[in-house]
Amino acid sequence: MMPEVKANDLSWINDSARCVDPGVDPDWFFIEEHDHQLAVTQVCHGCPLLLKCREYALHNRVDGVWGGYTERKIIAERKRLGITPHNVSGDTYLYTLGLQNVQRNYSKQ
Repeated sequence: MMPEVKANDLSWINDSARCVDPGVDPDWFFIEEHDHQLAVTQVCHGCPLLLKCREYALHNRVDGVWGGYTERKIIAERKRLGITPHNVSGDTYLYTLGLQNVQRNYSKQ
């Protein structure tokens, strides 16, 4: 059984443990196209925060790729595990990175 995850608790992200490689644009994780999300999941492999990130996504309403899971996979895992997520936006993550004022561009490149 997973430990209880508090709503909007991103305390597991800190200066010594960041889940995004400095060379990766965080917006890349929030593009809604499923094929793109499948590609993005590869960035998560080997991340030391993978399981904490995944746990957060399962217990909070998020958009994009979290913990190596696409939005579809997150929803499927919630159903399988019987988890009802807290009503929190994935934009919360951008606030932890200090990117709350950055305008996202979701157009295909």
